[in-house]
Amino acid sequence: MGGFEGRVAMVTGGANGMGRACARRLAAEGAAVVVVDVVESAGKELLGEIAEAGGRAELVIGDVGDPAVIEQAVGLAESVLGGLDVVVAAAGIPVPGYRSGSPRAQAPAGLEGFVEMSLADWDEVLGVNLRGALLAVQKGVASMVARGVPGSVVVITSVAAANPTSSGHVAYTASKAGAQAMVKHVSRLVADKGIRVNAVGPGLIDTNMSRTYLASAANQAVFAHIPAGHAGTPDDIADAVLFLAGEGSRFVAGEVLYVDGGQFTG
Repeated sequence: MGGFEGRVAMVTGGANGMGRACARRLAAEGAAVVVVDVVESAGKELLGEIAEAGGRAELVIGDVGDPAVIEQAVGLAESVLGGLDVVVAAAGIPVPGYRSGSPRAQAPAGLEGFVEMSLADWDEVLGVNLRGALLAVQKGVASMVARGVPGSVVVITSVAAANPTSSGHVAYTASKAGAQAMVKHVSRLVADKGIRVNAVGPGLIDTNMSRTYLASAANQAVFAHIPAGHAGTPDDIADAVLFLAGEGSRFVAGEVLYVDGGQFTG
């Protein structure tokens, strides 16, 4: 067990990919975890793993863009687990129509994709990536302020926020850039209350979402642009999240920690 004993964390998008790695690691380090996701089977499987390892977790199934879902998760953290100390907003979709834990769906890219993009597609991506992050941060911060306790919030963004050429969909790029701007703004509002808000910006990470892309011979050339020479893992992201959520980063606020193997160093 590590440095999160007695603390309570909420992880959105916590049943798959990077969110799952974060939830599992927080539980292993002693935190009680509320997992929020749309995929019930994956969420129940994760809760079983955490319980088997001696940890404690609760599950909320629903869309992170729905205020009632986030309110339910925060309420569960407060009423059942004793409070909320850490928020990890990890829920995200790369393109319209994507379902958590699935291979990455294809969507038109480039100028044609932008010109033909519908407002419904735009709203769907921003509804998860930006609205969902907003609700997790907003409701989480409100809970911490009401209790008068310090806390930490970490939003999973993307290298695409600052390097849009690495994103295939304009809505994804815009949503992640918006999330990073929100992190910096909110951080200034709550730092004096002992609440730190930061972001982790993943590069190319080996998850279900990217595995089909990584398996394609046509896409292997991407590794030539990553100084580390390979994709990262969900645990690489969890390492960064636990650093920002823990006491070792107590004077870090409003920052974006890019975890990309050195891909965007210029």
